[in-house]
Amino acid sequence: MTAQNNLAYSYVRWSSAEQSKGDSHRRQLAKFEDYCTRKGLTPAADSFIDKGRSGYKQEHLNDTGELRRFLNLVEDGTIAAGSTLIVEDLDRLGRQEVVAALGVFTMILTAGIRIVTLGDGEGEREYTADSGTIPLLISLLEMSRAHGESKRKSELVSAAFANKQHAARLYKAPMGNIAPLWLSLKHGWRSYEADGSAYEEIPARAAVVRLIFQWAIDGYGKDVIARKLNDEGHLPFKANTKWKEKGLKGWGSSSVDKVLKNRAVFGEYQPTTRKGTRDGKRMAAGDAISGYFPATVSVETFYEAQAAIDGRRTARATRQSPKFNVWGGIAKCEKCGNALHLVNKGIAPKGSTYLRCSNSRKGVCKARAVRLDQAEAVFRGMLLRLDTLALVKDSSANVEKSLRAAEGELVGAEKTLADLAERLMENASSKTFATAVRTAEGRVSALQSRVESLKAELASENSIGWTEFLSRLDLVSYEGRAKANALCKRLGVVVMIGASGYGVTKNGKPIFSMDFREGEAGYVMPAFGGALPAFLAVSDVPSDAEREDADQARYASLEDEGQATGEY
Repeated sequence: MTAQNNLAYSYVRWSSAEQSKGDSHRRQLAKFEDYCTRKGLTPAADSFIDKGRSGYKQEHLNDTGELRRFLNLVEDGTIAAGSTLIVEDLDRLGRQEVVAALGVFTMILTAGIRIVTLGDGEGEREYTADSGTIPLLISLLEMSRAHGESKRKSELVSAAFANKQHAARLYKAPMGNIAPLWLSLKHGWRSYEADGSAYEEIPARAAVVRLIFQWAIDGYGKDVIARKLNDEGHLPFKANTKWKEKGLKGWGSSSVDKVLKNRAVFGEYQPTTRKGTRDGKRMAAGDAISGYFPATVSVETFYEAQAAIDGRRTARATRQSPKFNVWGGIAKCEKCGNALHLVNKGIAPKGSTYLRCSNSRKGVCKARAVRLDQAEAVFRGMLLRLDTLALVKDSSANVEKSLRAAEGELVGAEKTLADLAERLMENASSKTFATAVRTAEGRVSALQSRVESLKAELASENSIGWTEFLSRLDLVSYEGRAKANALCKRLGVVVMIGASGYGVTKNGKPIFSMDFREGEAGYVMPAFGGALPAFLAVSDVPSDAEREDADQARYASLEDEGQATGEY
């Protein structure tokens, strides 16, 4: 028998955030302190509180649960044998299946810890490893009762929720007061036919949602968007709830991310269920319901933002300077293939900003840094040779916007397919998942075809003169620079930069070379017959092109182009 010491530990748990507003914590703590006083026990400095964690779903036993922390401290000996664990009832230790609950219970007892339940009208009970058969049987009955109650409640709640989802699908009936945080339930809503959506926008919040999407499309990352929202004084949507409790005062990148990923912004509601899932995670229950919520942004805007986000993720864009780095994610070192990053070496004329290989800082690569002002002159010239008319041509803008939206939709569809395929591997015999995978494959294939079609349509747009292109090109504003960088990424452009110049590749294939010589960016032209490669400055291209266009127009205006009629 383990000798008892005077240290007593309190474990408090309640299941829902709603109970946090009630008396659970104070009541359980008061009982603990009263028991310690009556029994001459010393309350330990460390206490264990699981706020809003379900014992039925075993949330208190995951890696961040306080009961899990207690068990770990018992296991490593920090909480010594002979100590006392005091709980209000055994169901505070969990409402999981009896076998699982018994495992936790016996693990504590066999470690020499005494468990005391203070009871709620049934008196205090004490359990030790030497308690005998009757207390053990009582504990089993308590665990079985607690699990049965929670299971029954869960089934009733699930059935009621499923009924609400069914009504939402048939009649677009509201799911209650639960709504996206930029919407609220309409007062006096009667029916979808009479009143449209059961929800309406909260104007100030809806404006913030639209702002978040516009900034994402303009190339701003989530951290920068959060900072801009805070700088402009926009309150986070949860400013009056958990934000206040946690002492948080503004937007964070995770909050921005949740808005950008939420398909409710364009009116879609996806019913979900945990039924039939092994890990307890929610999965889609049937098709999404279109038009359930009022659309705060268009479907095209949503997918355009996803494409912009995916472009930054693919290129692993991280920190952003006040002046967007046009080379971010597309500039690679000619020697080692690693990314080039901005390095500030002081203010001009002595200092400058450079593009430097990330490996050169570690001493692994000996490639020399490249001056950013020279590299940006090359970037400007590079755009003249790529399919970048959408940056300057209004007639291409709509096609380009549709392409970005389709690419963003394709990214989402491919992710859905990957998730479903993983689920199918876990449930190989499931006809439901097999059907869902086939449907998702068809959707991905259709979107791939649409993306290719839009790319072809964009490429077929009429060209404009190079001088006009340069005059319209915006590489000054943050948005203009971000747009140019994002378009290069979507085209699959990567530029190998080094001593030999700038090797421009598209989807892994070299397409042309550039360099910066004698104060100008230009194209390195192929050489023939042993001659050295020629260098054509970007500034000379417009005049040469216009001269060729003029010559072509003059020849076309001749009646027979110098050939006598009927003579061949």
